[in-house]
Amino acid sequence: MSNQNRAGQKPKSKGGGLQAKQPSPATDVICREVKVVTVREEPLVGWEFCSAPCHIFALWRKEIMRSAWYHENKEHLVCICLDTRHQLKNFSLVSIGSLNETIAHPREVFRPAIADSAHSIMLAHNHPSNNPNPSRVDLALTRRLHAAGESAVPKNAVASGVQKEVPGPIRPDAH
Repeated sequence: MSNQNRAGQKPKSKGGGLQAKQPSPATDVICREVKVVTVREEPLVGWEFCSAPCHIFALWRKEIMRSAWYHENKEHLVCICLDTRHQLKNFSLVSIGSLNETIAHPREVFRPAIADSAHSIMLAHNHPSNNPNPSRVDLALTRRLHAAGESAVPKNAVASGVQKEVPGPIRPDAH
């Protein structure tokens, strides 16, 4: 009979009680199954097409600024997800910042797009100062998001069953 109880713990030799079994890195692998659910869904009438800055500005003024989480004296970064016809699928708050900046990691920016299988995204944020010029932080975030998005794009493409090589570090014939 084994010297372990049902919890996989070995009894202590002196003083009673239980001693926890130490995990072995070679045998104990943990894998999570993740489920993504929609929290709320409301129809947005009149937002069939979103492909230009003027559409995003109108969406911001008529929908985003009226959201319960919006505060006019803080920067907000919003991910706007589009389908293949550039129709609005959803918008999602990514970050609420301070008076003059908001901080976001690419994983938080791209999460809503991946979760909703968006074809493309547009990002929007406000400047409570009403200065339309991008700050150094804005430019740095833009560069970081562009690099992260580029690294997520496959370096080869398959069309009509024929693989065509696209310049990049991954080569289908290099094994």
